[in-house]
Amino acid sequence: MLVWCTLAVLLGSAQSFNYFNLVRQWTPNMCYKASRSCRAMPSALDHWTIHGLWPSYNPDSWPEDCSNNCVLKTQTISHLLTQLKKEWPTSYNGGDYGFWRHEYCKHGTCASPVLSGQANYFSGTLALHKKFDIDQALDEANITPSAKKAYRVSNFDAAFKSAFGVTRVVYWCRWARDNDGVYRQLLWQVGLCISRGLKAVNCPKSDDGICNRNKQVFYLPYSVL
Repeated sequence: MLVWCTLAVLLGSAQSFNYFNLVRQWTPNMCYKASRSCRAMPSALDHWTIHGLWPSYNPDSWPEDCSNNCVLKTQTISHLLTQLKKEWPTSYNGGDYGFWRHEYCKHGTCASPVLSGQANYFSGTLALHKKFDIDQALDEANITPSAKKAYRVSNFDAAFKSAFGVTRVVYWCRWARDNDGVYRQLLWQVGLCISRGLKAVNCPKSDDGICNRNKQVFYLPYSVL
């Protein structure tokens, strides 16, 4: 029992990491024909939103839950609530607060000493989200949401290289079956690797994501929801 408790303390207090993964998501591609139901999102929401900022050792290993008694205090982030509701909402039925608490307790508690504490973690993530603007990067590359037009992952590679100066990001895709029975690959999440100095860097070569680069990808509009 003593050995288990000691190990748990060591794991919970581990705060060293090599880089952050700034993960953003595109709600239409995440929720369209999904097996789970997404809650209604604000009608004004038409942009990429934050999933989280994840300290990482490498693609397969990361610190998590670095505080044994984590409580998200809304008064600490009250000045950020308007931004958070717009840029960091959740489609899950648990609601925004539960989502923010999960992300902070699992990942944010391990972000020290770069982004220490709740206010710094959330304000820092919001600032990175604004600085490395996915919507702007894709618009400038003429990649726009469409229910009909298909893209290649390489199109997104080129957009992010032009905007952020990186050649490797992480992609998450899922397959959805349309009403006509056709399956389409939907790019629903993108991870941009961020150094401890808060600069965009190439993600590790071993992190290939979960998209089939040999197949077309779709970037659906919010109107499909």
